[in-house]
Amino acid sequence: MYPAPFIAVEGPIGAGKTTLATMLAKEFQFPLVKEIVEENPFLDKFYEDMEQWSFQLEMFFLCNRFKQLELIEENYVNKQQPVVTDYHV
Repeated sequence: MYPAPFIAVEGPIGAGKTTLATMLAKEFQFPLVKEIVEENPFLDKFYEDMEQWSFQLEMFFLCNRFKQLELIEENYVNKQQPVVTDYHV
């Protein structure tokens, strides 16, 4: 038995990861798990001063990605369910 697909779209901010991941999920009829962006308290600050806030922004994303990937493993991978995400660590 082959493992279920886990498709992760990775790239820099604004590259179109969510757009591509959404298209793939729709095409293959797989669940889509998006990165949690709205909860990042550093996002607005990052766009105001990227040099000063990039580390804090990425550390917040890293911690959230780790938590989300644990849930993806539990809810999809371990159950042999396919999934598409718009991020990876």
